[in-house]
Amino acid sequence: MKQFLLLTVFSFQILWSQIDYKLIKKYEEHSSGIECVVLSPDGKTLMTADEGGFIFYWDVNTMTITYRTRGHGSMINSLLFNKSGTKFVTCDESGKVKLWDFATKKLLGTFTAPMNLLAFAVLSDDEKYIYFGGYPTGGYDYINGDVYSLNGLYKVNVNGKSDPELVAKDYFNQHSSEAGSGITDGNIDVTGKYIMFTKGYRTYFWNIDQKKMDYSISTSYSLNNLTPTEDYIYVWGGGYMMKLDCKKSYQLGQTIPAYVERSTYSYSKMAISSDKKWVVTGEDANNVNIWNTANLKIQQTLKGHTAHVRTFTFAKNDSIIISGGYDGSLTVWGVPVEEKDSIIPVVDSIPVITEVVFTENNVPVSIKERDVELQSTITVNQPEFDIEVWDQSMVDGDSISLNLNGNWILQEYVVVKTKLKIHVKIDPNFSNNYLILYAHNLGEFSPNTAAVQVLIGDKKYKLQLSSDLSKSGALNFSYSPN
Repeated sequence: MKQFLLLTVFSFQILWSQIDYKLIKKYEEHSSGIECVVLSPDGKTLMTADEGGFIFYWDVNTMTITYRTRGHGSMINSLLFNKSGTKFVTCDESGKVKLWDFATKKLLGTFTAPMNLLAFAVLSDDEKYIYFGGYPTGGYDYINGDVYSLNGLYKVNVNGKSDPELVAKDYFNQHSSEAGSGITDGNIDVTGKYIMFTKGYRTYFWNIDQKKMDYSISTSYSLNNLTPTEDYIYVWGGGYMMKLDCKKSYQLGQTIPAYVERSTYSYSKMAISSDKKWVVTGEDANNVNIWNTANLKIQQTLKGHTAHVRTFTFAKNDSIIISGGYDGSLTVWGVPVEEKDSIIPVVDSIPVITEVVFTENNVPVSIKERDVELQSTITVNQPEFDIEVWDQSMVDGDSISLNLNGNWILQEYVVVKTKLKIHVKIDPNFSNNYLILYAHNLGEFSPNTAAVQVLIGDKKYKLQLSSDLSKSGALNFSYSPN
């Protein structure tokens, strides 16, 4: 059965002599602050990651979610693609590094770092190693009085047959002022020759093949973030943005205050337009700032977020900017020059294979060849509301996915005692809107169960769904606006 959505489709153009981005739309699908907004190398998919450990895939053309999963148990600090765009690496604040296959969305490997808080992790161009860095939390631990014991650049084999190896630590002895500083950001340079990372007041360039530090560039500010291009490395620290010239041994060039409204700390990731004319930054005054890369002069300030704006990307040939903030909102900025309504089939615009078989009146009969069993029905008077999912009995490793009206709204989530809140949207045109619990295992105790609480206004409806490996339990939301 085909479903259809009425979408407003925008086309965009940029007049480069006078940019004029405007707020197009805000998306509030994340329930916590957004830490990563990354465009896939093919330009078709937007990847976002948040403080709750969730990873979202978005179709850039329709800005619809095609897949989501809780990839980590804590804040994801970095999401970086490999050079070919076939894989990406994530890392979090609990010391976990994960390698993913982009096309299949499968987890290829999990690695544990000898530190708590990881700032970045990236796959080498030959795809043999993951390089990562960060710093332990809970205070400093010095060796010989001046070197942070676990602090440095690490690498690990992607085959997982060896422990992470500390590849760059002794060098920091030459800069005792940097010894106690953690690595705050990193990436692989455009040529694939260096692992670059910021630590203290310096940007370091680790030569991958020669296994040595080639450059250490000092600045006047404690650095937070970096973004590489072919010609310049942009670094950020203390509210200032700086350019390192790649053609002049990465020497420090321009330095500017990278904020419009200085508040407290002002730090930001950066995004560069594909033609290298513009760089976008944020600040804790909640602004999105666009700068001319030639002279680092401010071109436009965008307002619309309600908390610190942390991360950005350009998309669709630089015609739109997508920003993510600690308010949990994903915001699209652009220049709409034409609007028209068009009917777009969901099955064409969102290529997700859900394997749900429906009968008449939007009633599912099977999901991935398992029977669907209706276990509860709730009448709702509004099309959007929140649900909470948790394990109210013994936590035994139950792994579930949730499917609503043929779309996955949660993928391979291990149910725990803490309630996970999900914002759902039913179709008011349907009298039946089935939420299906799909079990990936039986945990230690069969069947696989999850408590579900529906939050509508000040009312709460609590019930339980259960599934096994032959059938999937379902909750039906019956819509009645009166």
